[in-house]
Amino acid sequence: MGHMLGWLLAAVFLAAGVAQAWWLSRNIDSFDRMQRVRAFGGLAGAVGLASAAAFMAIDGNWLLMIVFGVCAVPCLSMALRVKRPRDALQDYAQNPGLCGQCGYDLRGSSSGVCPECGWSVPESGTPIERRDWAMWWRHGWSIQYLNHWRRTLAMFCLYGALFLGMTLYFAFTNPSPFILVVGVIMVGQFTINIIRVVQYGMRQGGVTASPSSRDGA
Repeated sequence: MGHMLGWLLAAVFLAAGVAQAWWLSRNIDSFDRMQRVRAFGGLAGAVGLASAAAFMAIDGNWLLMIVFGVCAVPCLSMALRVKRPRDALQDYAQNPGLCGQCGYDLRGSSSGVCPECGWSVPESGTPIERRDWAMWWRHGWSIQYLNHWRRTLAMFCLYGALFLGMTLYFAFTNPSPFILVVGVIMVGQFTINIIRVVQYGMRQGGVTASPSSRDGA
């Protein structure tokens, strides 16, 4: 009964993830970045939950069920995200000629306010966290700005430890070259960015910041 229930749950989770991704992308003209985030989060979360259910069906491995279930939680939270002020800033930094909130073309406008939705254009020099800051090979080693570096550090430490645990588990129980290589790459990536975030925090620690700017530190 447990095996059948596990496979049934895996099929339901996968079907739900695929259905959500299809529903969000059915109108490709309005398939903006936030919809892509939701679609990816829902699909990745569904894969995580389906993997946990599959392990329950195969051999009842509770450790791997918990690991995949925990990994699925932030992915599912992405599927439920609404656009936040930080997202609008990042969208504007990516495409300065367009409104960060609604995508309206602001080229030629000098009012500082989007006429379509009323979003205020940030002043020149406003610190904005890059969406792809973790790609150190693209932007260099030093991180320019993080909104909440302590929260980011805690998250990277948690998931780095999870991937390390999974890699060691597979290394001792079911050694597979592919899984080990992927695990080592992921652990290495998390470790590199943990070091980068720590260095960023050390730089910020030497600055006397106002309450508003301390949130960015």
